[in-house]
Amino acid sequence: MLRRLDVSAAVYEWNYAEQMIAIRLAEAAGSVDKDRLSHDVFSERFLIKRPLLQALEPDPAGVPVL
Repeated sequence: MLRRLDVSAAVYEWNYAEQMIAIRLAEAAGSVDKDRLSHDVFSERFLIKRPLLQALEPDPAGVPVL
């Protein structure tokens, strides 16, 4: 069986455990603004960057080389 690798699997993944903790903490605090929470849990803070994405990011030392 051939397994294809899509862009999201090759470049990044979401830290689902940390996202769930943030959601539960917001619910426990009683201040759940769903729009803001939705925006927050899909922010860079919860993004796990794979090596391909890291290689494409700007680097103060110079241009990335692939």
